Amino acid sequence: MGRMSLRWLGNTNAAEGCNIGNLALTVPLLERAGVAEIIDRHLQPDGRKTVSPGKVLALLIAARLHRPTPISRIGEWAVETGADIMFNIDADVLNDDRIGRDLEALFEHRHSILGSIAVRVAREFGISLNELHYDPTHITFYGEYKSSEARPDVLAGGALAGGGMTDGPAAAHVTTGRRIDGVRKISKIVHAGLCFAADEHGGVPIFAHVQSGNENGMTGIADHHVLLGEQIPINGTVMISDAGTYSVQHVKRSLADGMDIICAIPKTQARALYEKHVFSLDWSEASYRSIEQQRRRDCCSSLPLEHHELAEIQHELSDRESKSRIPCRLIFVLGTAAKKSAEEARQKNVQRVRKNLEALRESVANGCRNTDEQSIQRRAVTALGGGQASKYFSWQIIPLSKNEFAALPTPKPGKRRPTHRFEYAYDATVADRDAKCDGISAILTTLPRESSDADETFTKYKRQAYSELANHQLKTPIAISPIFLHKPKRVEALVFILAIGLMIYYLVQHEYRRNLPSTASPKQRRTTTETLFRAFGVYLLIVSPSRLGQVITPSRLRSKQRQILQDLNLPPPAIILSRYLPKHTT
Repeated sequence: MGRMSLRWLGNTNAAEGCNIGNLALTVPLLERAGVAEIIDRHLQPDGRKTVSPGKVLALLIAARLHRPTPISRIGEWAVETGADIMFNIDADVLNDDRIGRDLEALFEHRHSILGSIAVRVAREFGISLNELHYDPTHITFYGEYKSSEARPDVLAGGALAGGGMTDGPAAAHVTTGRRIDGVRKISKIVHAGLCFAADEHGGVPIFAHVQSGNENGMTGIADHHVLLGEQIPINGTVMISDAGTYSVQHVKRSLADGMDIICAIPKTQARALYEKHVFSLDWSEASYRSIEQQRRRDCCSSLPLEHHELAEIQHELSDRESKSRIPCRLIFVLGTAAKKSAEEARQKNVQRVRKNLEALRESVANGCRNTDEQSIQRRAVTALGGGQASKYFSWQIIPLSKNEFAALPTPKPGKRRPTHRFEYAYDATVADRDAKCDGISAILTTLPRESSDADETFTKYKRQAYSELANHQLKTPIAISPIFLHKPKRVEALVFILAIGLMIYYLVQHEYRRNLPSTASPKQRRTTTETLFRAFGVYLLIVSPSRLGQVITPSRLRSKQRQILQDLNLPPPAIILSRYLPKHTT
C-alpha cells in the first residue's frame, strides 16, 4: 500500500534543512582513508589554529566532489550544504587566506602525503599495487604567472637530498607548452601525471606528480618513476603506459628497480617492425571486448561487432650506452574498428587533396591570379597539406612552349594567358602499401610469457582506458580547470588536493563493485560513482533551534541509500555526528 491519501498542511516552524547530498558518502570515505590524519601528521602543528590543516583540506576535497566551488566561497558553501556540521568546523575559519596558507603548507610535503594516503587506501580497501597505469594530462591556466620559473630536472639531482628523494622539487613551471588540440595559444599549462592501480573492478588513482608545461611524456614518466619509488614499494609491479612515454631508458630504469613494463610503441616504429615480420606472424583473436562490444553481443545488436587480433614475437632492444641487448616481447595488435577508420580517413583525405590539386590545375589553366611559378609552388604545398595522403601525390610545373602559348585562346576579362601548366599524379602503390598497415599497433612488454601471455598482456594494457577516463573526470565533475590561484606553490598543491579527490571519487565505485555478491548482474558490476552520488542527490540534516543551541537531526535514509552505505561498509551520517555532538534529550 502506498502513502496515505490524506495530507495536512502544518504550521511553519523554525527548522531548516541542509542538503548534504553525497557528503554522506565522501565524509566517511575521507575518514576511512585517513586523509585529514595523514595531512596533519606531515605538517608542523600550529597551536594557534583551532582547526587542523588536515580537516580544512579534507573539507576542500569534499567540496570539489560535492559541487566545485571557488575557494573564496568555500565557507558559504559549507553553511549551505551542512558541510560545516559534518566536519565540525566553524565556517568563519574557511576563508580563502586560511585555505591558501594550508595549501602552501601541503605543497612542502605533497608527494609524501599522497604516497602515505595511497598506501593506507591500498591496505584498507584491498587494492593491489601490482598493476599500475601511468597517463599524463594537461591543465590550462590563464594569466601571467610571472613568479613561475623553470625548475631543475628531478633526475638530474635538483631534488635529491641526503641520498634520497624529498618533497623538495620546486613548483612546476606554468608555461607555454607544445601545441595541444583545444588549448589556445595564449594559454599556459602544466602536465599532471596520474598513476592508477587497476583490477577487474576498475581503476583507482594512487599517485600523481606535476611537471612543467614544456616537458614531454618521456621526461614525465622518468620523474614519476623516481617520485613514486620513494613513496610506494614498486618492486614486482607492472607499469603500463602509452607510446608517448616509450624509450629504451624507460625499459632499463624499470627493470633495474624490479618492475616490468607494458608500453605502446610509436606508430612509425610499430609499422617498420610490422613490415619486417609481417609474413611470419601467427594471428589469434583477443578475448578482450570493450563494454560497448559486450553490450552489442549481449543484445544481438545490428551494429558492427568489432574485435582485436594479436600476434607475438620475441624481440630485443639495443642499449647504446652499455652496448647490451634487452630481451622483451612485441605484441602486434590489429583492431578491426581501427582498420575501418583508417581506410575511411585515407579515402577522405585522398579525395580532399585530389580536389585541391584539381582546383589548382584549373586555376593555372584559366590564367587566374597567383598563377606565376612561385605562387603555384606555394599553393601546391598548401593543397597537399601535411597529412599522410600528401605522399601519395606528385606534381610538377611545366613551362609552356612558344607554340603552346601562341595556341591559347584570348583570355577572359580579369584573366591572363598562362605561362605554365600544372600537372599532378596519384601513386596507388604507395597508398596500397600503407593500407596493409591500417589498424596495426604494437605494445612492448618485459613480462615473461609464462606469467602473462599475449592475450592477458593485451587485456592489462586496455585497462589504460581507466586512466584516460579519469583524466577526463579531473576536468569535469572535479573541475580542475580553469584555476586562478596566483602562487605556483598553491596551484600545484591544489592539483594534489584534486588528485586525492579523484582517488576518493573512484574509490566509491571500486569499493561498491568489490563488495557486490557473486550473483550480481554485469550492469551492477559497472555501477559508477556518478550513479551512487545521484542516489544521494537529496539527503537532509534538519537544523532546529532550541533553548540551548541547535539540534541536528539526520533525515531517515531511503532504502536505496541505506543499502549503498552497507555495500560500501560506511557508517550512516547519524553515527558520524554522534562522535562529537552530544545526545539531545527532551
